[in-house]
Amino acid sequence: MRIAKCWIVCCLLGASAMASEPSVDRYGQFTGADWPGKVTSDEQLRQDAAKEAAAFTLPDGPREGYDRFGGRIEGVPRKATGFFRLEKIDGRWWLISPEGNRFFLQGVDAVSCRENGYNTPLNELDGSPRKVHTELPDRKEFPDAYLTPGKVSYLIANLQRKYGPDYDRIWREVTRRRFREWGFNATAKWSWGITIGLPYIEDAHLGDVRRIDVKRYRAVDPYDPAFAERAEPSVRAVCEKRRNDPMLIAYSIENENGWSPELVELILREGADSPAKNALLEALAARRNGDWKAVGALWGRGNAGRKELLQAELTLPEIPAEEVAEFIRNSSARYHRILRELFRRHDPDHLFMGAAHCPKQSPEWYLGAAGFVDFLGFNIYGLNLGWVARDMALLQKADTPFAVLEYSFVTEERGYPPYSGNNTVVDQEARGIGFRYFTENAAANELCIGFGYFIYWDQPVTRRNLPNGEAFLFGLVNQCDQPYQEMLAHVKTANANLFDLHAGKGKPFYLERPRSILGTVRSQALLDTFLPGSISSSVIVDPSNPHYFNGETARLKVDENAAAAPGLYHAGVAASGDGQRFTGFDLTVFLWKKASPGDPAHYFVVEESGDNQHYSPVELEVRPDVPGEFNCFRLVPRNGLKRNTAYLRFGIRADSVQTSWAAQIGQVRLDK
Repeated sequence: MRIAKCWIVCCLLGASAMASEPSVDRYGQFTGADWPGKVTSDEQLRQDAAKEAAAFTLPDGPREGYDRFGGRIEGVPRKATGFFRLEKIDGRWWLISPEGNRFFLQGVDAVSCRENGYNTPLNELDGSPRKVHTELPDRKEFPDAYLTPGKVSYLIANLQRKYGPDYDRIWREVTRRRFREWGFNATAKWSWGITIGLPYIEDAHLGDVRRIDVKRYRAVDPYDPAFAERAEPSVRAVCEKRRNDPMLIAYSIENENGWSPELVELILREGADSPAKNALLEALAARRNGDWKAVGALWGRGNAGRKELLQAELTLPEIPAEEVAEFIRNSSARYHRILRELFRRHDPDHLFMGAAHCPKQSPEWYLGAAGFVDFLGFNIYGLNLGWVARDMALLQKADTPFAVLEYSFVTEERGYPPYSGNNTVVDQEARGIGFRYFTENAAANELCIGFGYFIYWDQPVTRRNLPNGEAFLFGLVNQCDQPYQEMLAHVKTANANLFDLHAGKGKPFYLERPRSILGTVRSQALLDTFLPGSISSSVIVDPSNPHYFNGETARLKVDENAAAAPGLYHAGVAASGDGQRFTGFDLTVFLWKKASPGDPAHYFVVEESGDNQHYSPVELEVRPDVPGEFNCFRLVPRNGLKRNTAYLRFGIRADSVQTSWAAQIGQVRLDK
């Protein structure tokens, strides 16, 4: 028998390689690669500015056929209130401009060069200078690059080099003209009060409100009797600043601060002075006609009273899931009702959106908000509406419009890592194709009122904070203020179509195999392990956060954005080849630490077959491996494989859709 060993190693850059950060040149560009147009001199930046200024084709003003706010002029206007509002027309929700014309939001996030996410730390966590900076901007020549203490902005230095001393005025004018050329009509989130003469969404924080488990979460406790009183100063301040501005579309306050069952479990561990814990136990008691003994019986504490339960650290699984969901929904309703009342008190004319929502929170949180916000904001990183689409019937029943205010497509190049398996694509043109596919298909939804692309400029390749801050090629423009033209060609096409698509005219952009544009070199090496078509459409390669997975930069997981229900998902079938058979395997897997009390063999399934039709389970031996943020295990066959095993089928079990990412397959070694 011929013996061969086939190693499929996801970690092409191991943990030791990941430990070294990419270094950058005087312009903040990665020093380890070259590319067309890479900046080598200040003169090149000035030449870029002159060429772009000469290439603008549209005037710096309203587009023909649109009002000054970007609303489309169509004969007799609708009711004009002087402010943006919402109206349902022929079964579809629309923003209406202050002049009474239909408006579909086509915005960009983080338009200000002073946004903190465009800065990068100067020092390591121990205070020593970071070695990634080969030549920092001169502090005397570029003082604005050091406005954020402890950080530097190569972006601001590059803008000053490009546009001169008056750069702060010129970049706004250039950005406004770019957006009109590219088909954008607004700035969306994360501008923090910086406007460029286009409609915008205003961001705000709630300030000194009581929060739950502040070390890990920023979730607000709306049951604090002083919640409204504590929140009002922040609401009043932002309203006083913006209440008379007709360019303001809506107020957004906080971000991704919604509740989940995990947060409810943290509430159960809080002390007796926790307003949220008091409210939760009161809700459980109300369900049981005020019988506190019945509440205590959930945890085997039938003799405990209210006081004893408040003082105890309780656990979540004992509470029926429908009661947890109801509590989250009611908490959201309370939170958003109080905030809506505050905003209406200080600014009755503008729209209120509240916080944007993400897939890590419970659907009950944003469904609970639906009756108290003018529209919902969602952050979705993928090729389609994904996790929001799962709840579309509920959103349609609530008849609540929504905007996608974060979405993006990235590539792994120029020193930047991949972001996620849902939005990391193969090249710059694929970024544009992803943009077009996502926006055109989402715009056709009758509840969708628009988008905010995340973000305008790339993040710094040397991270926006330490130790594991974001560093991704998100931008429409790089940190040297150079637009990604290959991407933008598709962006302009999409933006020209979105208004009509939302009106029900035409068909959205179609891709026969949308996921074909996704991928990295590392992810392709892992996918090549398996037979084409054998991987579930709900399983993807996750390249994100390798520091949580012992440096492994490609793992298979069940996609929380695409999985329809809990269950077993096929991660792929490996074939031994003609005349060969498998004699063994060694599978490296990762389990989120909260899932670790369970048997890894529950979350990962391996089956064997001689014909790729009839499969039987392989009994697994679990061997603990190097622990990290996720617990790591190696799975091998306990009693070997059958003599005729020519196919191995790997599966991942998801007990919960929202936490399907908690179990991941890393390295796969196949022995023949």
